Amino acid sequence: MSSASTRFLEICRRSTINVINQMLDGAGILLLVCQLNPFFKCI
Repeated sequence: MSSASTRFLEICRRSTINVINQMLDGAGILLLVCQLNPFFKCI
């Protein structure tokens, strides 16, 4: 039981880190596009 719950927590933590990394990558790409393209108005 304990091994199953720790495995579940590990999967949750990994997926959360993956989502955060994807969001950071998306924000970085958005910032790069905003800096390179003057037609994009960035907030």
